[in-house]
Amino acid sequence: MGFWETVKREARKGMEEGWVLAKRGAEVAKIQAEEAWKKGSVVAREKASEMAEIGRLRVQIYLAHQKAQRNFTEIGGKVYDLLKSGVAKPLEAAPVRKLLADTAKLERQVAKLEKQAAAVGKKGRTGKPALPRKT
Repeated sequence: MGFWETVKREARKGMEEGWVLAKRGAEVAKIQAEEAWKKGSVVAREKASEMAEIGRLRVQIYLAHQKAQRNFTEIGGKVYDLLKSGVAKPLEAAPVRKLLADTAKLERQVAKLEKQAAAVGKKGRTGKPALPRKT
């Protein structure tokens, strides 16, 4: 699956699941905080910090996907305008090449952020992700 399809899917998924994940994350954080309170406030701080870091990374991923989606739309518009004006190779035009380079950079950034989020989720004491996955 190409990056464009991934961006569309993830943007839609982010919109649909954003509140569900936030609510579930809060519930999980509350349960973990209650359990951690029994074990000590140090563990609660660690879990809260872990949840905050994962949330921060997910927001950055979502924002990068939104920007990529805008880039894809702009690329399509520019290519159409260039073709309509008679340009033989619109993909070689400077504005289009810049947008393509920006989109490739965003793709690399998203991959890096996803790796970071996965690493944060796995660094807990149990080795399990901080947010349980729905099946």
